[in-house]
Amino acid sequence: MIITNHHIKGVLQFKTPNNSGQMHALPSAIIIHYTGVQNYKSVFNTFMNASAKVSAHIVIDDNGDVYQFAPLNQVTWHAGRSLWGGRDSLNSWSIGIELVNAGPVTGDTDAYGYPIHGKVRALHKHQTEPKDWARYTPKQYNACAEVVHAIKESYPIQWVLGHDDVSPQRKQDPGPAFDFERIGGWGEVK
Repeated sequence: MIITNHHIKGVLQFKTPNNSGQMHALPSAIIIHYTGVQNYKSVFNTFMNASAKVSAHIVIDDNGDVYQFAPLNQVTWHAGRSLWGGRDSLNSWSIGIELVNAGPVTGDTDAYGYPIHGKVRALHKHQTEPKDWARYTPKQYNACAEVVHAIKESYPIQWVLGHDDVSPQRKQDPGPAFDFERIGGWGEVK
């Protein structure tokens, strides 16, 4: 993947109304999220709805398709109240990547009845009881690894983190079913 003028070449581009304009500096973190729903169309409708007040730069569908919703130097609304490394408001200095994934599940579908791609029973690092989590697909991991690599090649990225790292009291995504090693690792970029 190649990034030109803050856009990933060869992926479908959209313009979410849910943004705060250009970042004051180049992004230095990547934040990984799950969508909480196993259906890309629902995510698309939410990100394109101004009253939803939520967005991210990139969405990766369970089939590996990559969609871009904002230039990578624009502030999207994916991290909310957040803190990392003594800095707050991660929306202003990070790139948000959403993977279509239901997160915690109680059966073989998400909360809206969309089928998941299997599940894993695991303990979240911020919780005390294990639960079932929807699996991420190999195609998602491959696409996510490509996107993360391209972003690292184009921007001064210092951190690759989960939403649950920067907003631990509020968020649990991407959850224990997500394997950061499959996209190049978690934490400080070496």
